[in-house]
Amino acid sequence: MIEGLVLVVLGTAALAWLVSPVESLVWWERRGAREMEAAAQEYLAAMDEPGDASRTPRTFLVYLSGIAAFDDNLIARAESLLLRRLQEGVPELTILHEIYPYAVDNRGLIDDRRSGRFWRWFAGWQGHKRFAALFNLVVNIRNVYQVMVSVDPRYGPVFSAGIAQTIWRQVRDAGYAPQDRIVLLGWSGGAQIGAGAAWYLGAAGAHVTFLSMGGIFHADPGLERCERIIHLVGTRDWQARWFAPLVFPGRRRWVKRSSWNRALAEGRATQRFIGPFKHVGRGSYLSGKRLPGGESCFAVTVAALVEELTAESR
Repeated sequence: MIEGLVLVVLGTAALAWLVSPVESLVWWERRGAREMEAAAQEYLAAMDEPGDASRTPRTFLVYLSGIAAFDDNLIARAESLLLRRLQEGVPELTILHEIYPYAVDNRGLIDDRRSGRFWRWFAGWQGHKRFAALFNLVVNIRNVYQVMVSVDPRYGPVFSAGIAQTIWRQVRDAGYAPQDRIVLLGWSGGAQIGAGAAWYLGAAGAHVTFLSMGGIFHADPGLERCERIIHLVGTRDWQARWFAPLVFPGRRRWVKRSSWNRALAEGRATQRFIGPFKHVGRGSYLSGKRLPGGESCFAVTVAALVEELTAESR
C-alpha cells in the first residue's frame, strides 16, 4: 500500500510539472480573454460613477493562503483563527478569503474539474494519520508549480490576470469603490500570487498595498504598481530570508534596477523582522510555541499584522 501511494505521489508530481501551465493557457483561450475584457469594462464603469464624498474609504484585506491550500473556501484552522484575530484587531477591515490562489479560475482541487475526482479520492486519505503527510506533500508540490507559473514571464501574465479578475469581482461584490484600498496579504507562496495580481489591479487604478507574511516572491513587475510593500519575516525563516533571493535574482541587493530594489530605494518597501520564527512547523508564524517573553509566535504575528493594517486603515 505504501509503495503504491509513493508511486502515486511521484507520478502525480511529474504530471503536475508537465501540465502546470496548461490550465492557465486553456482558460485564457476558452474564456479568460473575454472575462478580463468584461472585468476591465466593469472597473472603468465603476471609476466613472460619481463618488460619495461623505463616505469613509474602506480597506479590503484579500488573504492569499500558503501552498498547503487545496480549496477556495477551506483554510487551515490556524489561518482561520488568524483572520478572526485580524478582524477583531481592526474592525473596520473587510476581509475576503474565499480565493484559491493556485488556480487561474479560482477552482479548488476538489471542485468541478477534470481531476476533481482524483483529488477528492486523494483528500479522503487526509484523515488517516499515516497518509496525511503524503497528501500534503502532493498538494504542496502541485501548488509550488503554480507559483512557478506565476513567476514565469511566458505564462505568469495570464495566470496573474485570472487571479486579479477573481480579486476584482470579490471586492466589487463586497462594495468596493475607487477610493478604497486593497491590501493583498500573502502567506508563503501566496505572496507571489498577490504580487502578480497587483500589476493588473494597480494598472486599473486601485490603491494596492502588498503585505507579505513570510512571503516567497520574486521581483515581480506587479510590485511597481503597489503603493506600499511590507515584508514581515522571521529571523529563522531561511525560505523567505535566503531561499527567495537565491532563486530569484531580482531580490538580491546588487540588482539595483529590479522592481523590489527600486521600491526599497523609493521608500515604498520595507522589510521587518518580527520574531525568531521558522517558516513552518513548531516555532513558525502561526505556531502556539511560547517565546522567551511569554507571548506565542501566533500572538506576535497577529500584533505585527494588526499594527500594519491599522496604519493602512487610517
